[in-house]
Amino acid sequence: MKRKIDVRLDNWAKERATALLITGARQVGKTYSARRCMEKNFATHLEVNFSRDPVALDLFSRLSGKDDFYAKLSLVKGKSGLESGSGCVFLDEIQEVYIRREEMKEDEPSLLRQTIDPITLLKGLVEDGRYRYIVSGSLLGVSLFGVALNPVGYMDSIEMFPMDFQEYLMAKGLGDEVTDYLRGCFEKRKTVDDSIHRRMLSLFREYVLVGGMPEAVESFISFSDFPKVGEIQKQIIAGYRKDVSKYAPKEQRLLLIEAFDGLPSELNARSKRYKKTHLSIDNIKNKDISEEFLWLKEAGVALPCYHVSDPFYPLRQSEERKVMKLFASDVGLLSAALLSPEGRIAILNGESPINYGAPYENAVAEELWAHGNKFLYYWNDKKEGEVDFLTESGSSLIPLEVKSGKPKRDGSYNHLALDHLLSINKEIKTAYVLSSSNVRRESDVIWDMPIYFAQFLDIEAL
Repeated sequence: MKRKIDVRLDNWAKERATALLITGARQVGKTYSARRCMEKNFATHLEVNFSRDPVALDLFSRLSGKDDFYAKLSLVKGKSGLESGSGCVFLDEIQEVYIRREEMKEDEPSLLRQTIDPITLLKGLVEDGRYRYIVSGSLLGVSLFGVALNPVGYMDSIEMFPMDFQEYLMAKGLGDEVTDYLRGCFEKRKTVDDSIHRRMLSLFREYVLVGGMPEAVESFISFSDFPKVGEIQKQIIAGYRKDVSKYAPKEQRLLLIEAFDGLPSELNARSKRYKKTHLSIDNIKNKDISEEFLWLKEAGVALPCYHVSDPFYPLRQSEERKVMKLFASDVGLLSAALLSPEGRIAILNGESPINYGAPYENAVAEELWAHGNKFLYYWNDKKEGEVDFLTESGSSLIPLEVKSGKPKRDGSYNHLALDHLLSINKEIKTAYVLSSSNVRRESDVIWDMPIYFAQFLDIEAL
């Protein structure tokens, strides 16, 4: 399946002499894209997977320098046929090395001080110029590993996400012509052809259920079997839960597991925001658990959306880090954990009542995140309700409302919170209501837009 990140990997291979670090949550397709890049751009290549090769894990956790690295690479892979100057080495699941080195702090502290970790060693390897290097791993954003993941000068870093809606459309066989047509409708505020509009709504509802995990997408395209997809999603969720148990600091594991498990129900609750009092942890009211939520975000399994007390630019000035909504990193995983079979059928048929709004809102959050909006915000007025998202374009705010239900007879939706926000902040020039409606102008400021237009709400477009 084509991924948009592949273009960036090809550009790196052709234009950069650095090493490349690919980060991202488990199962988002890092290994597949790295292999494709090597096969396309390098005459020879080899792969070392530290989660599958215990010998390599032990050897590369105890590196003393460049020569030691080359010797151990040869020991693990034998006569691999790597050509100097045109070969590429792929070190996959690198986080396992750092877990092993954490263990060495207690078991072999003197040996740990005498050795060097692979990412730090890469500077010398890159300067040596013998091979090119791709490094990949999950949960590398967390502070557990104690290593700089953006070394200046010798390593580029790319974060990978689940497949966004555009990539899902590509996997379903839709060409660039469809995306170009839709983007033109978004930019020109032009009504989408009705047959195309209905088909895109159907595909978006599919995406809400299947999500963007490549294995789930591939299964659905091959078999069109939602139960099969659901089993794959449940396995991925179980793997994420296992990762939290394995990689999180020991003193935080119980709380993090419960916070991860509670994400679907908290997002689907009436208030939508995550309430720590719902966690069955002793003395939870007096605990600051913002670090735990940050851990889930850095691990790539959750997307925080922070409340702002003052809905004016700049939003970061009034963000409240202890008041947030917590979205799943993949809408398909949220749907698998949240929805009954009847709920999935209702969404697929476009019969989504208000209590199925969480997956739609999660899909929009995921699109915003994947397209460069790394700080998500919302605003809640106690009297009028919530504006789902606030985004920034230059020094202007653009509010987004997500509606999963049916519109009123005139085609519009109730949005009291949005109306109230616009009465407070007169500087807002554009607001979007994302729903099943076609392109429609409600007022000088408010535009109704198809929810599948969320794919165009990147920082540049806003």
